[in-house]
Amino acid sequence: MVINIPLYVQISGYSQIVPFLAALLIRRTDEKAIKVFSYLIIIAAIVNFVGMYFAFNSVSHLWLYHIYQPIEFAIFVYLFREWETVKDKWHDYIRILIVAFMFVDQLLLEDLNKFGMVGMVVQSLVTVTLASRILWVLYTQSHIPILSDYRFYITAGTFLFFGINSISYVFINLFHIQIPLFVHSVSNISTNLIFAYSFICYYKRKRMISMV
Repeated sequence: MVINIPLYVQISGYSQIVPFLAALLIRRTDEKAIKVFSYLIIIAAIVNFVGMYFAFNSVSHLWLYHIYQPIEFAIFVYLFREWETVKDKWHDYIRILIVAFMFVDQLLLEDLNKFGMVGMVVQSLVTVTLASRILWVLYTQSHIPILSDYRFYITAGTFLFFGINSISYVFINLFHIQIPLFVHSVSNISTNLIFAYSFICYYKRKRMISMV
């Protein structure tokens, strides 16, 4: 049986192709952070499109996200750690423990046929916290103008997406109010466009440096 999915949800899903194409063009760079991020975008697009195909055909596919979410979380933790100006081993230990918890929770403790709510809440709250810290670091300590720094767009897009998720969990659990799916769709589309621009921003700056 094929189910009817709202148009804005479909647009949200298909918007993933924009950063996906940008990631394919940029992934041969020598800079480790943007290369790792490009791999994440490629993996995310594959998971997204396979999930959409399954959803259109009413096939259970939530298990895909139980595999993907810990990987996504680990990569964002790695990126934000790379962009920190002050490295702290105790913070590193905490990050490793939280990442390990995400893998155990999503793959072993949660029902693979349902959304892993505990892991999703932890991922959203920790990611928003780390992203907030990096936004402050980039604003106060980076020698690159913030609007010309690809790291700003990756961090801002991450903050937007997981910030909406965090707010959603608060409303659901405290006020029993479901944020409309339309809001999540707009958030996802916006995040994909911001991520795509991060690659463009990186390419423009790299080209400018090469011409100096």
